[in-house]
Amino acid sequence: MEFLAVGTRTGKPATASENGAPHVAPLWFAVDGGDAVFTTGHDRVKGRRLRVDPRAAPSVDVQEFPYSFATVRGPVRIEQAPGGLLHRTIRFAGRCVPPGRAEEYGRRDPGPTALVCRLRMEHITGFADIAFRTALHGTAGPVTRPATPVVGLMSSPCRTSGVHPKQAPS
Repeated sequence: MEFLAVGTRTGKPATASENGAPHVAPLWFAVDGGDAVFTTGHDRVKGRRLRVDPRAAPSVDVQEFPYSFATVRGPVRIEQAPGGLLHRTIRFAGRCVPPGRAEEYGRRDPGPTALVCRLRMEHITGFADIAFRTALHGTAGPVTRPATPVVGLMSSPCRTSGVHPKQAPS
């Protein structure tokens, strides 16, 4: 959970259109208990798609060497947010903008038809230090230690998958 809850990271949720075509767009989010919470406009692609099919799979990553990521899947509960959105958007902005500018950016909310989306994190997959993981799967490249699985992001009922047993750095 710490990987998702701290640091300057954007989420990139994938949703599906009516014909099954994927849609991905970055967004700011916060972790609230077992939910990833974000906002979107009622008439934005994400908002329209989530009202029809309330499921999403955001990916969150660290784009600096040795790279890390977590992907979360789960159902999304949508709430109308008239008047109660400002504190959330300031909190989301506080993770991603320079210090002291969260309120300025947070006030740029999606407007009066904004939706608050609460994705229940039911399934999490991820790895820390994935640049070191390549040798575990037989690809070329220098490796000084195995990748560290992102374990313990959530307590039950969350399941993690695709993770190797944690190994100490060499």
